[in-house]
Amino acid sequence: MEVEDVLAVNQKVTLVVLEGRNAGSYPSRVEDIGFDAVVVAAPTHKGAVLRLAEGDAVRVQAVQRDAVYCFDTVVEMTIIHPFPMLQLARPAEIVREQRRRYARADVSLPARYRCLDHKSGRRLAPYKGTATNVSGGGALILTLHSRSDLKVGSQVDIELELPDGKVSAKGVVVRASTEQAEMGKVQKIAVEFKDIDEKQRDVLAKYVLQRQFELRRKGLL
Repeated sequence: MEVEDVLAVNQKVTLVVLEGRNAGSYPSRVEDIGFDAVVVAAPTHKGAVLRLAEGDAVRVQAVQRDAVYCFDTVVEMTIIHPFPMLQLARPAEIVREQRRRYARADVSLPARYRCLDHKSGRRLAPYKGTATNVSGGGALILTLHSRSDLKVGSQVDIELELPDGKVSAKGVVVRASTEQAEMGKVQKIAVEFKDIDEKQRDVLAKYVLQRQFELRRKGLL
């Protein structure tokens, strides 16, 4: 598979710095595709351009409708004018990852969910909870509201509050259990997304990648 089969100029991509103090996932954009190199916009963090050196290992991820494509490469040089860019070595191989294989991470995000009343077809009042694990394909929600009518197969609407905004999805409950905890009875709800805007799914998937890097930095993953 050729680079041109996956990437195009002005296409948004994710640049993953694989090691060092700048390790993490950053939004970027394809600026040029050459015979032996790919040029992308230099990533920024907190308003400053990241300082990457020649030979630094990076991964480029491109989200398509059918899959996520990625390749590992190295920084060949930094271009300053007309704006900061990185020249990357053209990859010898591009890997295609099926969309159903989403990265997953432990989190603590405010969440709201509401069920569909199967008898009337109405959406019921929303309940609050905490998403403790998320991926581009689903979420695990912990809540103090024990719902006897919430069972495997129940249809739910979910809203997750990420640091940079909210993500909404419609899904189905694939696991539900009630446990006794110190604060009382808690219910765990595992939801598989069935209807989610692809742009919002991409936002969630990128957040998960960033969260994984944060956990690795702390030695927790």
